[in-house]
Amino acid sequence: MQSDVRDVDVLLDLLNGLARLGEGFEAAVEEIRAILSRVDEWIRVDRPAYWQQQLRLSEQALNSALDYLQQKRSTTRPGDRPPASEAQKRVAVAKQRVKLCQEKHQACRRHLLRLEGVINAMAGPLTEIDEAAGNDLPRAMAELKQLIKILDAYGGPRPDASS
Repeated sequence: MQSDVRDVDVLLDLLNGLARLGEGFEAAVEEIRAILSRVDEWIRVDRPAYWQQQLRLSEQALNSALDYLQQKRSTTRPGDRPPASEAQKRVAVAKQRVKLCQEKHQACRRHLLRLEGVINAMAGPLTEIDEAAGNDLPRAMAELKQLIKILDAYGGPRPDASS
């Protein structure tokens, strides 16, 4: 096997680049895992708790609106048309809010299942990147260091040799 190395400094630059690449891989994987963890917490805990609380509040508002409507209807005299249109609108709005809160709470469950699938699908590739950054890259760097050492010995000492 023949090689045409003209400047060992280029190999040193490559070695430094590989070191930075490994650090970048590790930082990226760590950041991705942290983001996935935060999203998981948000969809698993925060949003369901929020919508559960909103559901309780909307159910209370609905009960209050129904009570108000009942009160309006009971204060009219027989034969009079009850002036309860505003109260009926409040009930309708409250029912819609209850329905929305129920839908959002159910959506959290659906999204959680999808998110779990995404997290599981990403586990393999993230582990592969971890292994490459933790095993393969250091091994390649060690081989490159050894090559640089051999080339340095072959070409004689260099005044700026850093390895």
